Amino acid sequence: MIAQTQVDLLAQLRTEFDRSFTRPARTETSNFFEMLTFRVGDGRYAVRLGQVASVQEVRAVTRVPGRRLGFEGLVAVQGQLVAVYDLAALIAAPGNAISRRWLLVCRDERQVGFLVDVVDGYLRSSPEHLVTMTDRQHDDTAVYQAISEGAVTRLVVDFTALLTALRREVEREGRSAR
Repeated sequence: MIAQTQVDLLAQLRTEFDRSFTRPARTETSNFFEMLTFRVGDGRYAVRLGQVASVQEVRAVTRVPGRRLGFEGLVAVQGQLVAVYDLAALIAAPGNAISRRWLLVCRDERQVGFLVDVVDGYLRSSPEHLVTMTDRQHDDTAVYQAISEGAVTRLVVDFTALLTALRREVEREGRSAR
């Protein structure tokens, strides 16, 4: 059973997420950007809101054969099959899983989603709070920035980079199978 505070938080997140689509589109050159915040294991993370198509509660994942890192199986979301990946495995997140019951469906590739433990908020921030942690040598480096708001620092996950890395892995597997 979900506690009432979680239900209220989920309702608030859904409302703010839905409202974000009624506002004029913002570009990354604006003074602010929006992020969805979440937890995976012991870590606190964020993803740019524009990279998320939807947030879904996942009760069960249908397992399918496969050995790809982080691949958990398939779920149906709004009548479409979505490949489910454990985000913790893909980004080597520290700590143990709490529940991995929330699926963040990618906007760029709606047939892919990433499991997280808790979706805990919405963040609107300015670029001065965003810190690049490392030189980005490859376009599939998924965690290379952090955002600090008050006493909380979160790593920023780039879903576009994760998708690029997954596509490369599939291409390599296809070539080696020939």
